[in-house]
Amino acid sequence: IDSLEKLNAMRFQLQGIGLQLTDFSSLEVSGCPFIIYQGVYQQRCSGYELTQSLDFDTNADGVIDENDDYWNENSEGVGEGWLPVGGFEDDEINVFSAHFNGNGHVISNLTINRPEAYGVGFFGEVRSSYIENVVITGPLTEVVGYYAVGALVGFSFDSRILNISVAARIQGQEYVGGLAGIAGNSSYKNISVSGSVRGERVVGGLAGRLTTYVYYEDEDDDENYNPNSFPSSMNNVISNSLVAGASNVGGLVGNSDSDTIIRNSYWATDTSTQLESYGSSEANNYVGLTLAKLQCAIAENTDFTSGCVSEDGLEEELNGPVIHYKGWDPAIWDF
Repeated sequence: IDSLEKLNAMRFQLQGIGLQLTDFSSLEVSGCPFIIYQGVYQQRCSGYELTQSLDFDTNADGVIDENDDYWNENSEGVGEGWLPVGGFEDDEINVFSAHFNGNGHVISNLTINRPEAYGVGFFGEVRSSYIENVVITGPLTEVVGYYAVGALVGFSFDSRILNISVAARIQGQEYVGGLAGIAGNSSYKNISVSGSVRGERVVGGLAGRLTTYVYYEDEDDDENYNPNSFPSSMNNVISNSLVAGASNVGGLVGNSDSDTIIRNSYWATDTSTQLESYGSSEANNYVGLTLAKLQCAIAENTDFTSGCVSEDGLEEELNGPVIHYKGWDPAIWDF
């Protein structure tokens, strides 16, 4: 993918088996590898990758308005911005279920203004997907929805999300997170979030809610029910976003099921204005610290000998000393 047009085209082929530029155009597979699929030797892809950074401020004038390609003005004259890839559209649910690799490129100035919508983010809903290596940032980056709202994804089910950086303003009503609104049976690793996250109910710096199983309507529905789903997890995650809401509000997570796993993850207590995050655990090194303490460490596995944190944890209002960025990979994180 080297253009916003091709990025938008992902919605026409949500399994990523090839590129389909419109809902009616033929499938382009010339760049796909040859594989044996269902007994047939054929060209078939399994997802998408960015080959360059992309900017939604298409005329580079510093504002997102009717002069930009993805303003998407509605009947009332209001620009709704980017339509999330996968999810609720025309009363149907069509999920993204492919590999998306950003290759370290940047998606700048993503703008979504859909305050009554469910499943709002760059992706609306992903299932059995693998999303990695992308940055979402820019001074105009703002995502507004109603239910299950995040910069990257509204709903994620049975998916892996890895090596993501987000700087954005996020606003919704229920299940609102800096990265994801609701994460069901999904793993998140090496994630950095900054900006602001505002909602009413179940709001977190990274995710509104983590669930350990997927809420499908009917276990007899073979297409949608997955008995092998795994618990949601977060590892090596950090947020310094402002987080605000009325109930179930946390620095990293607003709410989660008891079996979810969060390890070696942190939030900034001062910039978030949140002293708590659901399920926080010193044993799992899932704690909140001030931004100054988080920025003090210049390497992984930094302990009290650095002077960044106290020897007994009292200064941080913890029961014992904390280790900064335990097990974090310096090849990924630029300390």
